[in-house]
Amino acid sequence: MSDGVHRYQRPGEATGITEDLADFAVNASLADIDEGTRSFGVLVLLDAVASALAGTHGLESTPIQRMALVLAGSGECTVIGGGDLDPGGAALVNGYHVTAVTVCDVHKPLLCHVTPEVVPPALAIAQRERVSGADLLTSIIVGSEVAIRVGLGLNYEVFRSKGWHSPGVIGPFGGATAVVRLLDGDQAVMRDALGLAGSQSSGTFAAWGTPTIKFHQSRGALSGLMAGLLANEGFAASPDILTHPDGGLLNTHSDGGRPDSVLAGLGDTWEFNQLTLRRWPLASGFQSLVEAMMDVVVSRDLSPEDIVQVEVKVPPDIYEMYHDFPWETKFQAHLSPRFVAAVIAHDRASWLNQFDDERRQDPRINDFAESRVRIKGDARIKGEGASVTVTMGDGEAYTSTCLIPAGDPDKRLTRSELIDKFHDARDGILDDATADNVIEGILNIDSISDVAPLIAQLGRP
Repeated sequence: MSDGVHRYQRPGEATGITEDLADFAVNASLADIDEGTRSFGVLVLLDAVASALAGTHGLESTPIQRMALVLAGSGECTVIGGGDLDPGGAALVNGYHVTAVTVCDVHKPLLCHVTPEVVPPALAIAQRERVSGADLLTSIIVGSEVAIRVGLGLNYEVFRSKGWHSPGVIGPFGGATAVVRLLDGDQAVMRDALGLAGSQSSGTFAAWGTPTIKFHQSRGALSGLMAGLLANEGFAASPDILTHPDGGLLNTHSDGGRPDSVLAGLGDTWEFNQLTLRRWPLASGFQSLVEAMMDVVVSRDLSPEDIVQVEVKVPPDIYEMYHDFPWETKFQAHLSPRFVAAVIAHDRASWLNQFDDERRQDPRINDFAESRVRIKGDARIKGEGASVTVTMGDGEAYTSTCLIPAGDPDKRLTRSELIDKFHDARDGILDDATADNVIEGILNIDSISDVAPLIAQLGRP
């Protein structure tokens, strides 16, 4: 909290789980985090930065950047991929960049992309305050844990039935936590920051199918930043934002939720480890589809001209969400399983250029997607698995099934795979030397005394 600032009177003494969550959020140290979680945290940071670099190619990133410049103006914080804005603008744009091309993390039980709301405000404050890499890493892990814990308390099935989209609801808690930690706020500041974060919790599935669904993450990053900064200036908020009987988040956004889940094993069991990292810029439900298609088409060297049908079976919920998505825009194509199967059959790849105008408008791919690809819901396939059967003109059929996609907590992407993803993402943005410096810096983040120079390298040279 800034020196000499009067702290307003709070409406009563702090009670409930918000107080305990704030206590954990401010007191957890890097030494309290086990080595496996710390190592995963480094890879999560590398993945988030790679995702943001890739996201600079998102068509909707341009209006976000223009709006941020009008809203916030130029400043001292790096926009990944180019430019400098003030902390608010950088958090807003970087939040969108991380999620823009559908390649960032996801916490599957909560259907929540966590890093877009946590990493950008953390980077902005870390750069401005010139903090150590250890402090930045701790703020990201603890901030993400807080956001996930709030989500677990919401009883996701009921929460989702009300139409809520989790990143904009729980993400601000994670960003606020990271900011307060980096500003060295005390427990009272952290509690107020959580209250301010909850006062901005919003975002519904009415936005599904439009870029606004990703704006929830971008706005969530800004909301967390504002909550942390305002609390640090002594601004009071509800001491019980989660369970207050008159408007507590677990009541307004759910049915009272599962408050015990917020604190169960807190500090011992790191739910942060349940994040999934994605290798390909596609909906998380399509990662298995890509693996299965690659296995059939690439391993057998199949030509699209010889394929008469591709049958893709997915779980019923994924079928309902995605089966009829068109691919007229780049945004839609990332969410269209018919187009994804068709373009992989032709290109044997699934990266950003597979979704450019040239590929989406290719008559061969369009005809293949419309006439030869069939998407089916199959209750026998669980989670985010997929089964692909490719039938050839000679009647031969090849099937591949992927039940657990790469990047899942039970099948994590390796350091080498994430470095490859980073290089794919930075192509045309960072030169070789800068990319290598950034990778080396992130992989050794806990040994850096001042992260500002490292973060500055993420702007386009």
